[in-house]
Amino acid sequence: MITASSSELETVERHLSSGEHIEWVGTPDPTKRFTPADRYLIPFSLFWGGFAIFWVIGASSGGGFFGLFGLPFVALGLYFIFGRFVYKAYRKRRTVYAVTDRRVMEIFRGRQGDSVDAVYLRSIPNISTSVGSNGRGSVEFGISSRGYSSYANTGMEFFARGQLASGVSFYDIEDPQGVADLVERLRADDGS
Repeated sequence: MITASSSELETVERHLSSGEHIEWVGTPDPTKRFTPADRYLIPFSLFWGGFAIFWVIGASSGGGFFGLFGLPFVALGLYFIFGRFVYKAYRKRRTVYAVTDRRVMEIFRGRQGDSVDAVYLRSIPNISTSVGSNGRGSVEFGISSRGYSSYANTGMEFFARGQLASGVSFYDIEDPQGVADLVERLRADDGS
């Protein structure tokens, strides 16, 4: 049984192939803000932002234009500290995950249209899950490099561009193990 809003179902249906059927639809939890990577990213972001602000103030007090050179570093520091959480919440509110009888899909409903990442069930080499104490968690369909995994779902994914990520991941969903089991059953039925 699919318990998704009509808007979410319409979004997925726009991207179905002929004869393809929806098995599951979900969305990420927008209230989940932190990941295990934040144990390192938060102290680093505070250090970066604090140092950049200190440097700009020090350079500006001497006169001249040296303070201007530090402004991009201050802006980046403010993004590390605050902006990435705003960006992450924005993405989560506009993301829909789907499992069909043929594919797993991540659909981002952007202002310029939908962006779809999909992997066919038979081409998924690996399924990994992580489940928190509240029953929510993530499912990764495929294999990612360590560099990509360390930035995934942090709001700083742009740092992982060029890193190996072959697959689709569903972050902060209800019953991730159930979704992984569904995909395994569909793969078995498909002969994958």
